[in-house]
Amino acid sequence: MSVFKDSKLAHFTGVDISHLTLEVLKTNIQEKAQEEKSEENNFMGRGIAYLQIQHAINLQDSFRVIKETLNAQSNNLESQKWHKLELYAKELELGYRGEIKNLEKDTKTFEDTAKQDVINNKKSKGLYIPHIKQNDSAQILEINKRERLRNTIDRIQLWFYRHTSDHHTDLLKIASWVLVAIGCFGVLYLGTRVLQDASIITKLNPYGLALSFTGAILALPFCTTAQKPFFEFRRYLTILSSITTLWIACYKPILIFGAINLIDRSPRLGLENLLLVLYTLAMILLLFSLQKTARKNSIIPS
Repeated sequence: MSVFKDSKLAHFTGVDISHLTLEVLKTNIQEKAQEEKSEENNFMGRGIAYLQIQHAINLQDSFRVIKETLNAQSNNLESQKWHKLELYAKELELGYRGEIKNLEKDTKTFEDTAKQDVINNKKSKGLYIPHIKQNDSAQILEINKRERLRNTIDRIQLWFYRHTSDHHTDLLKIASWVLVAIGCFGVLYLGTRVLQDASIITKLNPYGLALSFTGAILALPFCTTAQKPFFEFRRYLTILSSITTLWIACYKPILIFGAINLIDRSPRLGLENLLLVLYTLAMILLLFSLQKTARKNSIIPS
């Protein structure tokens, strides 16, 4: 149900939100929390964390309303951008809840003080100003304790998808991470094979090795930005991984999907088996994210 009487009349298309990154939202939340900070809601430094949580939740609600309005207008591509901001705010909220968890380790008097506030408030017939607002701070603390494990898992998941695909909105980014995963696995897998038989290096094509080395050197200038002297390591890693991926595609393409254990039953080192398992799990997550990102960013209706 939309908050607008007629969601079709609400216009959000074309609004420039490209500058709204997670860091920008974090700065905005911290500034607003500092403005509202007062002695009454800052008992033992906890008030600022609760204010940050509340502002993060408010941002989530705002972005969700806009997202749902755009969905009602069948504008799925634009709604994805606002959904990304909603997830940014959610990740920040979970981060602030984690800060409360750290603060709980420093003192055990928070709950006792909250209970005493309630008693004092009843005795003074509502005239007592509590150190902790029972209806919000204590409630947030209770929710934080009850959902601590879930919050930790959700935060890790949001962090993973933000860095790999920007929450399924950046197809080029997730594609580059798939290449990086294949490339890093290829190098590590070669290392485990060399541990078993060092002569395997002599079987590699010398011309291929020379071309790979040349490509790695020539790629350096393309990974330095023109505006400022900053070396983009992730871009360079993607290029190196692309070279490694070509080697795997030429010599043993079955390794790309980590399914070699299903076909090749030859004995392996324990380290090699562990590497294959971890790589397979990582590729399942990345390929799932890749297809989801491609589907969500497609202009063809699904």
